Amino acid sequence: MSVVDLVILLVGIPFGVIASIIGWFVLNAYFTPRIEFSRKIARRKNGNYEVKVRNLSRFRDVVDLQVGATVRLVRPEERQLHLWDIRVSNEKIRSLPRKRIISREDPRRPRSTGYRRLVLDLQSLSSFARSFLEKYDPAVLEMIDKQQPTALEALLRLGKAHSSFLRFEALGFDSLTGVRRYFESAPMRSDDVRKGRFGKGDSFEIQAD
Repeated sequence: MSVVDLVILLVGIPFGVIASIIGWFVLNAYFTPRIEFSRKIARRKNGNYEVKVRNLSRFRDVVDLQVGATVRLVRPEERQLHLWDIRVSNEKIRSLPRKRIISREDPRRPRSTGYRRLVLDLQSLSSFARSFLEKYDPAVLEMIDKQQPTALEALLRLGKAHSSFLRFEALGFDSLTGVRRYFESAPMRSDDVRKGRFGKGDSFEIQAD
């Protein structure tokens, strides 16, 4: 092997490694699915609590998405952390499509068909959570059982203001690579509930119901 070949080899190997790292970073940062949950919860006239989720990626769909919610509660007089799972009505989403360009005249205007409304099922609280509420605050449990308005707000107010919240979590697969990915919402507290319904399409705006 000549000196020139050796120099090319020594330069080429690290260059190839660096190029691979950059390519991996760009792929994961810009071309993988990105799911966003609304930061507010809509409380409908019928007492349902809804959150909207959408796919922000213009390149990848998310398939076989499984969604759930968890209440994190820390009571002021306790140090113990309580985690309670809450089901959503459409917990299994077959596909959450990417954004698509629909206007040839103005290609900057994408339309997203990749959104879903998620409805919380407060009745799905575990027997342990129900026993806890029955012991410490039966009035909140009664509100949940009777599906009264503000039941979720009352539940979240049982704990410390900054330590108690609701969070949505999801597991889904990248439609191209088949890689499983984890997504989660920002913490949602009692003052994040708004009376009304979400607007049309993938808008997170809450309008009068």
